[in-house]
Amino acid sequence: MRRVLIADDVANMRWILERALSKAGYEVETVEDGQLALDRSNAKG
Repeated sequence: MRRVLIADDVANMRWILERALSKAGYEVETVEDGQLALDRSNAKG
């Protein structure tokens, strides 16, 4: 499965993107800001 990480400080935008991408077949993870995205990205290797 293809994975995508969404970083956005607007909760509604994260929800909309997560829902649309999930329906398109992506495994989606969301975070509130860029630093959290970098942390998650580095942790996943």
